[in-house]
Amino acid sequence: MDAWWPKLVEAEFKPGLGDGLYGALTANLATDESPAASHGPSGAHSGSAFQYGWWGFVDKDLRRVLGQPVKGPLAKAYCGDGDLASCRDALLASLKAAAAEPAAEVYPGDDSCKAGEQWCTDSIVHRPLGGIAQKSIHWQNRPTYQQVVEFPARR
Repeated sequence: MDAWWPKLVEAEFKPGLGDGLYGALTANLATDESPAASHGPSGAHSGSAFQYGWWGFVDKDLRRVLGQPVKGPLAKAYCGDGDLASCRDALLASLKAAAAEPAAEVYPGDDSCKAGEQWCTDSIVHRPLGGIAQKSIHWQNRPTYQQVVEFPARR
């Protein structure tokens, strides 16, 4: 999915928006938010997120193409220009392109990870505070204000 997402968004929206508008939109609202990328106040390796606003656009557009009800739909159907078979072909072509992408390109190396290491790239790498450090942990998709606390023994 990490390799496919930016290709899926492009295959779905670029033909209907045109090169100029698609380029302007993606320059402002990126389609590829790598968990290892340095972005936001927490810096690199702070876990995956929701790829900015594209999740909602993709969801609404695909539901419309599938003929499902959509509250607040986009101005038109973009994937395959609204044709289900054309949309399917575009998405399958983008999936094949993503599957051919080497892991080292999808998960480039940095100071914390070797190229191609998905777990490391997706992990949360903590920044030490004074003499206190913590090992990298798996990223978990959970609400912002939910906290996971582990107790190794009974309280």
